[in-house]
Amino acid sequence: MTPQPRRVVLVTNGLTQAGAETQLMRLAAVLRHHGDEVGLLSILPTEAFTDELAALDIPVAHLRVRSPMRGPSAIQAATQVLRSWRPDIVISFVYQANVLGRLAGRLAGVPVVISSVRNEWFGGRSRELVMRGTDRLSTITTTNSHVAAERLIERRVVPRHRLVVIPNGVDLAPFQHAGAARAATRAELGIAEGQFVWLAAGRLEAQKDYPTLLAALAALAGLPAALPALPALPGLPALSAGSALSALSAPSAGARSAGSGLDHCLLIAGKGRLRHELEAAAAELGLGPRVRFLGVRSDIPELIAASDAVVLSSRFEGLPNVVMEAMAGARPVVATRVGGAPELVEDGVSGILVHPGDPDALASAMQQVMAAPELQRHAMGGRGQSIVSERFGLAAMGESWLRLLERFPSQPSDSAHDRGRSPLTANVAGAVPVDAIEGPQSAPRQLG
Repeated sequence: MTPQPRRVVLVTNGLTQAGAETQLMRLAAVLRHHGDEVGLLSILPTEAFTDELAALDIPVAHLRVRSPMRGPSAIQAATQVLRSWRPDIVISFVYQANVLGRLAGRLAGVPVVISSVRNEWFGGRSRELVMRGTDRLSTITTTNSHVAAERLIERRVVPRHRLVVIPNGVDLAPFQHAGAARAATRAELGIAEGQFVWLAAGRLEAQKDYPTLLAALAALAGLPAALPALPALPGLPALSAGSALSALSAPSAGARSAGSGLDHCLLIAGKGRLRHELEAAAAELGLGPRVRFLGVRSDIPELIAASDAVVLSSRFEGLPNVVMEAMAGARPVVATRVGGAPELVEDGVSGILVHPGDPDALASAMQQVMAAPELQRHAMGGRGQSIVSERFGLAAMGESWLRLLERFPSQPSDSAHDRGRSPLTANVAGAVPVDAIEGPQSAPRQLG
């Protein structure tokens, strides 16, 4: 017997091209291709994926939120939307959307409410207490890496028996032909022949810890400059004692003297609140043309193909999308040992893992990759590509989500929940009318 299509509403803070939102859209595509009805409820106007949403025939309701009573207003508006749409399942990604999905979902009588925590650490004790206090409003909670799951369990954010791990999925197709554009992309970026290119991609925010990366790059260049003081980075978990970043110190003399005889540069793709501070830090370190801030790019597969290796300096993560995509593009990875990075990278085989907040260790790992023979780097990239293809493709991610949802049968079409259900349209009580929404119709990609 053909299963009854489900009506699923996805709840998000707002659609940008960050990692969590990219995974949310991939889930939306999986559900639509499975035959389910899907609607999107967004707290803020969306900035990306407009074309993809239209192609998938997914309506978007932006909440009619009144300030200064933003929280209660958002809950009231979301409840109105959900009471009209009457979904079988609500799935929310990221903290604010998780809290909203739990409260509004239960007030609206939604049978199944699923929360998804996308990071091992998401903002401090007060947020964890809110998630713990509302846990019973959620049918189940998911996260994207086993390390993140253990962290959430240890901090009692969610009990083990109410937590499911569903890894992120990467679309392998764009990487299959991106290599053909390597020479053209490097020429467009003005990269000299033979120059070793590092790529970092992600939001220019405290989580990604670009100061440590810039300090490591200075060490590779043999520059003696001290890392300049940057504005305080609020809301981060403490680093271990003795971490170089805890004092915003320069790389050690030993790391600086090691240097690198190979001409190299760093491309940083992404936007964020710290861009100006990071540009100033790069200039003060004397890095000059060795660092290029590219802004948000729509050609991440081509940038990976143009690079020789990818580096991640994050302080914390879920399952980092940029690492998965680097591996899909057959590039070796140097990454901090945070979140699910160790679940992706085989240390010493497909890349190198280092402790977070340590520019000396990061510089040493980068130097090791640069000094490796080209055949060895290709072998590292090939192993990473095999890992992603076998375990982290879109099909594996989609199957995991569908198996989870099969645990919650859809409502019979003549059920009380189903009767009086409005069509899935964006013009619904509690939402801003479609013709009143102004904003970008599409936006280039930004990895998490």
